[in-house]
Order: sequence, then C-alpha cells, then structure tokens
Amino acid sequence: MQCRESDEELLIQFLRTKTVRCPKCGYNLRDLASGRCPECGTELELELRGRGDRVRRRILMITTIAALLLMFLFQFLVLLEPVKPPMPPMGP
Repeated sequence: MQCRESDEELLIQFLRTKTVRCPKCGYNLRDLASGRCPECGTELELELRGRGDRVRRRILMITTIAALLLMFLFQFLVLLEPVKPPMPPMGP
C-alpha cells in the first residue's frame, strides 16, 4: 500500500523551488517549513487552477479598456462637433 503525501508536505515541496507570495500579506514563502505564513499566520493550501481563469481575466480587462477608450473617443468627437449659429428670427 502506497503512502500518499499530505497536502502540507506537497505545499512545502512546491514552495522549496518557487518564489510565491502570501495572498494576505505578500511575504515571500520560498523554503516554507509549515503550512502557515510565518509573517501573518494565514493557513495556506496548494491549489491547481487552469490557464482559463487567467485568460478570462485578461480578456475582460482588455475588453473593458477598449470600451472605455471608445466611450472617451465618442465623447471627444461629440465635443468637437461645430456649433451651428442660431437662425435669425423670421418676421417682418
């Protein structure tokens, strides 16, 4: 029967060679000796995420920036539209 490594051991093994910051305080967790941040005490866990999350965030950010630029460009063009002088009154 094989003995599975604990989550904490996997985390420590992962951080042995990686430069990762604590999500709460930003402390560098390289060569961590336990499953908690030594600076703020936050309990840490190793989590696998797909690239899709990062790609979706990047697409959302680019789309938002493009929409804002288009809005500002539209506003700028509307403000540059020449103002027509008022028509003189028609009467005797």
